[in-house]
Amino acid sequence: MKTAKDPRHQRRMRIVTELFAESFLPQRLKDQKTKKILSQLSSIDPLISLAAPEFPLDKIGKVDLAILRLAVFELNVEKKEPEKVIIDEAVELAKIYGGEGSPPFVNGVLGSILQNMTEPTLTEKLTTLLVERFGASKVDITPESELGKDLGLDNVEIADLISIIEKEWQIDFDGDKLLPEIKTFDDLVRIVEENSNEF
Repeated sequence: MKTAKDPRHQRRMRIVTELFAESFLPQRLKDQKTKKILSQLSSIDPLISLAAPEFPLDKIGKVDLAILRLAVFELNVEKKEPEKVIIDEAVELAKIYGGEGSPPFVNGVLGSILQNMTEPTLTEKLTTLLVERFGASKVDITPESELGKDLGLDNVEIADLISIIEKEWQIDFDGDKLLPEIKTFDDLVRIVEENSNEF
């Protein structure tokens, strides 16, 4: 946590104030970082919505939303400070500007966003599975890679792969019927996406 005299803390306080004021009426913004945050709202706000689905953006307190937008910008776009520092600073700002429930709310939303940012993608999960369980070379795995020719899997191994995916990720699809459709890594990703609610 920064002290009240720390120039970075003071700047964050100014930015939160500008973002808060901007939520009511367009302002003449002084801080370039505030302008950058506002220009990135199309990528920042969906992350907040995903992390707090029970709170539509228009129902989140304007102070809390300003703090979250600043923190998400720092976490996801700027990436200059350690994640823990950004979250701690956001919680401190929530203590200063927000209500009684603001610090735990801000902390919870940012924790969820951080978890979502670090969660491996389906492509990463399938790549890891192919490398660890079937000995495929990571450098050989591209969307166009053929599971048989390029990655060295035979039909039995592809069927085993489907079975593992069904068991480990609780996906219920008919692998035997889909087996002829799965030629490339991209086919595998597509079929898992089509048959899963998780991805």
